[in-house]
Amino acid sequence: MGRACGACWSFRVTSGAEVSVRTRQAGISLVELLVAIVVGLLVVASVLVTYLSATQNFSQDQRYVEMIENARYAMKALTEDLLLADFWGPVTSPDTVVSGLAAPDGSCGAAIDLFSTDGALMVNGDSVAHFAPCDAVTEGRQVGTQVLAVKHVAGAPGATSGTRLRSAGVSGLLVDSGAADTSIGERDWAYQARLYFVRAFAGEVGDGIPTLCRMNTDGNDLGDAVRLADGIEDLQLQFGVDDDGDGVPNRYLSAPTLVEMGRAVSARVFLLARSINPDPQYQDTKAYQLGDKLVDAVNDGHYRRVFTTTVALRNLSHRLAMNSE
Repeated sequence: MGRACGACWSFRVTSGAEVSVRTRQAGISLVELLVAIVVGLLVVASVLVTYLSATQNFSQDQRYVEMIENARYAMKALTEDLLLADFWGPVTSPDTVVSGLAAPDGSCGAAIDLFSTDGALMVNGDSVAHFAPCDAVTEGRQVGTQVLAVKHVAGAPGATSGTRLRSAGVSGLLVDSGAADTSIGERDWAYQARLYFVRAFAGEVGDGIPTLCRMNTDGNDLGDAVRLADGIEDLQLQFGVDDDGDGVPNRYLSAPTLVEMGRAVSARVFLLARSINPDPQYQDTKAYQLGDKLVDAVNDGHYRRVFTTTVALRNLSHRLAMNSE
């Protein structure tokens, strides 16, 4: 019969003989402990590296997506206005549009002859000056960028207030909010004159975020600049000039004269977009071509990309075709 001896001894009977066996609870050695710690640290380090890499990739993707969305929105706004440039509703000849309205002297509206159908598409830049931008544009303008002025009416009639084109189908009259109601056969079309430019700041002077801005017709002048898209660093344009009247551009010019602009049948728009915030892990060493302009490498941490499109100037092309008949 076995005897108890604390926790150190146990007995079992083997072939009728009583045999004592001593057992111990074994621990881990110092070497094993160190190996376990190293393996644990490697696992933690691997997880941390994966997390940091995923976070960095997410931040990069976020900057790119924001940049692309801003550029697309800016290009959409410019494209829509260029497509409507020199559109005057039912009026076949803009020369028949009459206006007794005038923008205040020295204002942005006065700078582009706001209520005149002449100069429905004008540009200003380092090498071209169809008009002189007002102080509201020049004071905050990004150096070296172009300014675009576009005039037209809305794509459909129905305006009941603001400045509008009133027409019965042959000639037109620009009227303001104080105009009488339309007569039988007349319809009103909202008048839209816009001025696009790139400002060197977004919300506050000195914030360093370039922004595409637009000024719109507001009463008898152009209103305050409205932020359209942050991160737009440069705007350049080229105009396809039709020299032989076949409706096809023979050459593209970055600095056309007003006479050449009268023969423009298409426009190329170049936007240089950049990320709002820099990436400390990135260095932009690339140069960018915007039409005839080469933008040198900035060597900073911002992502950049050039966006371009070609727009048919349908109304200018139609007027050119009519004049050539």
